[in-house]
Amino acid sequence: MSRVATIASATLAPAILALFVSLATPSASWAMPGAGGGKGGMHHAYGQPLLASDLPVGMVTVKVVGKGVADKRVGVAVTLVPEGGGAEAAKIVKYTGADGRARFAGLTPGKRYQALLGAKGVEQRSAVFGIPKGGGVRLLMSGGSAPAGAHGTGPKSAKGSISAAKAGGKASVSRKPTRDRKTLGLAGGTHLRGQVGKGGLSFMQVFELLNRGQAPIDPGPEGIVLPAPEGAVGLAVGRNEEALAQVAKDGRSVRITGLIKPGKTRLHITFKLLTDGPRLDYRQRMGLPMGYSLVAIMNNNDLSMIGPRYQRHEMRGETKVFLFRPVKAGGSFEFTLSDIPYHDPTLRNLTLVAAALLLIWALLSSVGARARREGRQRMRDELLERLVDLAERDATSSGRDDAKQREKLLAELRPIWRD
Repeated sequence: MSRVATIASATLAPAILALFVSLATPSASWAMPGAGGGKGGMHHAYGQPLLASDLPVGMVTVKVVGKGVADKRVGVAVTLVPEGGGAEAAKIVKYTGADGRARFAGLTPGKRYQALLGAKGVEQRSAVFGIPKGGGVRLLMSGGSAPAGAHGTGPKSAKGSISAAKAGGKASVSRKPTRDRKTLGLAGGTHLRGQVGKGGLSFMQVFELLNRGQAPIDPGPEGIVLPAPEGAVGLAVGRNEEALAQVAKDGRSVRITGLIKPGKTRLHITFKLLTDGPRLDYRQRMGLPMGYSLVAIMNNNDLSMIGPRYQRHEMRGETKVFLFRPVKAGGSFEFTLSDIPYHDPTLRNLTLVAAALLLIWALLSSVGARARREGRQRMRDELLERLVDLAERDATSSGRDDAKQREKLLAELRPIWRD
């Protein structure tokens, strides 16, 4: 490794580890992007769909605000457009009411839409979102100028809309989404958190999507594919993130279909990797370039790690954190975990088989002994009957031959009688 790379690694690694602690601590709050409060936080919340179980099925509400959340915009046009555009007749236009909300009801679950602020000139676009099967969707958007005479707005106040507002002395201009992905990657803070369980390890992977450009990135109809690790089962997208990405039909990858705004966007996926021994081989093709990343295994300090991009590890309480060097787009993120707690079922299975054989032998022995006892009983009864017959014949004959016969019967009866 070059001297520059060594210095960069030594400088970046502690920062990334410190960032992970704030993200991976069990008490950390996994909020939606922009939910942290403050002006910058609210900016990132604009246009991001939020699933709302308290809304009726097929309902979408869009709240339009001005300079702050309390600055409700009344009479602003909001257009709902089906994914891919579609015919003009398929577009739905609603206006915000006194509470600053435009309401769209009766939408079909499963269909995908994008909300546009403004009836003619588009001031802001939301991320593409799907209509859930349960509940509805809420959106927060900023800007918009209402028709003249609308409450709280007018030609004069329209000049104060967000598209003409000045920030730092420069006008804030809405940019048209682009399909150029050159500015998109995975930032430091992308990490993998695992926990050893019965039959394998359960993982949560957090992608820190970083759009370094000035315009939102439109993934297009094919989407941006993020492959899951080889052998992953139970792949799922994080709660309230279905509008941004969905699991592919084959269950082997996640497809990003929603707009990726400038800056950072967080995406969570969960899955499980099964093990049949004390070792796990992890291989995942990266659809995007990934910076320094982390792997954290909780509640197990005895694990060993090797891998081509692996650098070092640290202990953070009960969590063992492993640091990895960057991976290029299309490259493989891979490592091997050893010394995973594992109980070989072979001995247990052999014990069960031996116990079953002993039980079968005992049953067969019991049946055989019973059959032998019944056979000896029949033989005793038969010999006794023949002795009685001989005794009756003694009264009418010389008894010479009968005496010999009686000795023979008694000789046969003695061993049977002892048993």
